This record gives sequence, structure tokens and C-alpha cells, in this order.
Amino acid sequence: MIPIPGTTRLDHLADDLGAARIALSPAVIERAGALINQQTVAGPRYGAQATSEVDTENFA
Repeated sequence: MIPIPGTTRLDHLADDLGAARIALSPAVIERAGALINQQTVAGPRYGAQATSEVDTENFA
């Protein structure tokens, strides 16, 4: 995973960059993949208003 900071404050940027130092075990990554994937997650990513303002993927 690669953190992609999107912040306007230096203290938040430091927190965002700290995420790069987090190491997840293969077991944790596998478990997350089993829980969060295109078969187990349904519905829109954003509400109606936000959907009109962003270009994002849609899953059936």
C-alpha cells in the first residue's frame, strides 16, 4: 500500500507520511482482502451530491 496524502496542514502531512512506516503482516492483508472486496462491498462509494462532483469507479 502507498499512502497518498491530501492535506493542507504540516502536522497532518507528518501523520500521513507516518503511514508509510506501518507494516501489515500477510495474514492481516489476506483477512482484509477477504472482508473488503468487490464481492462483499455493495452500493455507491459516495452519496448523490458527491457522486456528481467526482469521477470514480462503479461496481455492480
